[in-house]
Amino acid sequence: MLRAQTLRLDYSTYLGGSGPDHGYGISLGTDGKTYVTGETQSYNFPTENSYQAGYGGNFDGFVSALSSTGSALFYSTYLGGSSGDFGNGISLGTDGKVYVTGEAGSSDFPTENPYQAGSGGIDDAFISILSSTGSGLSYSTYLGGISADYGYGISLGTDGRIYVVGYTGSPNFPTENPYQAGYGGGTYDVFVSALSSTGSALFYSTYLGGSGSDRGYGISLGTDGRAYVTGFTASSDFPTKNPYQAEQRF
Repeated sequence: MLRAQTLRLDYSTYLGGSGPDHGYGISLGTDGKTYVTGETQSYNFPTENSYQAGYGGNFDGFVSALSSTGSALFYSTYLGGSSGDFGNGISLGTDGKVYVTGEAGSSDFPTENPYQAGSGGIDDAFISILSSTGSGLSYSTYLGGISADYGYGISLGTDGRIYVVGYTGSPNFPTENPYQAGYGGGTYDVFVSALSSTGSALFYSTYLGGSGSDRGYGISLGTDGRAYVTGFTASSDFPTKNPYQAEQRF
């Protein structure tokens, strides 16, 4: 952690085991703790007060919470099944619960009170909620269709809804009250999905893309409930509205 005023390094640490370990998402709690998600291929990744103490296989997601000083793990857990699973985005609830999204390649990825209980195809996005102590899973679901689907960004609304962005190659990705009901084409389309506060239903879910490859990576919520999304497009016909830049420049 760098302190901007003086460019002082407050702390910096390794976090991993004997295999490849990659951190992808980070969020800060009001309690000063640092929350991280990513992927690990280490059977001996550091765990503490964990929901899942053992390595599931291939790649597992992980979620770790470090103390405000970075000198200790408050909790650290694997999150995955027997195939490849990756944590990409993380967000903190006001109640201390941790909201994670990523990619589940495992047919036995942990689920709890799911909207979608089983894998839809090759890989699915997932949304999981860990308790404030990290030792319990209050909610976990697949979200996807018959092809590859990846969750990358997650944000929480003041209404309690869970908003997720990523990208999908599935022509049957779950949609609800969509802005764009059909798959635009190309390798991937962006998806933007909002789940109810309980996770039992989709408030809305939509494709967002053109005829090329489109990917969604980040999402943030406005106080008015609007979802702000960023990512990448290779589509010359990506949907635009009141644009600063109306066309591709390559």
